Amino acid sequence: MHGFDAGGFEATVRVVDLQAMVDAGMRPRGPRKAVTERDERDMLRAVARSKKMVRHAVKQIGCDHLLTMTAREERNTPEDLNAKWKAWVRRYRFFTGEPFPYVAVPERHPSRPEHWHLHVAVRGGMYGKHEVNGVWLKRLDLARRLWWQVCGGRGMGNLDIKPIKVGCHANGTPKGPLVKAERIAPTSQNT
Repeated sequence: MHGFDAGGFEATVRVVDLQAMVDAGMRPRGPRKAVTERDERDMLRAVARSKKMVRHAVKQIGCDHLLTMTAREERNTPEDLNAKWKAWVRRYRFFTGEPFPYVAVPERHPSRPEHWHLHVAVRGGMYGKHEVNGVWLKRLDLARRLWWQVCGGRGMGNLDIKPIKVGCHANGTPKGPLVKAERIAPTSQNT
């Protein structure tokens, strides 16, 4: 069972072969396999672990908004996008003076596989205003301007934010933050 700071928990139930667990524990452990030696089963387990880590991070923070960050380049790599993202986060934290917890995942563009964009799960959106050099800016406008700076100028990138909507229970009460986080990073059974 895994509990989350934002509320709720996640549990996994499965049938376990005790003898197989004992046998696995008695196997000698050695150095990791080289990438060239890994088979498809190893890769699938690694993908499952990665999905689980992202899902748990999203639920831990209690994410309820999804940012999509794009750059207007014909081609880019995840490394290029990561460098821009890190520069943006540094600038955003500098200007707001607040922590900015997030979970970011790069994704290939569906129609142009040589182009990448970034999906970022955050908590609380970018509402309200913040003073920068005596001028009050909406946080979303500040975030967009900083992304443009990182991408090379106005119109060289875009930042969209989408709140996650989950509706209400039958009695009219709103569903909690963990339900919104589940919509962003569903369990493997729902994907």
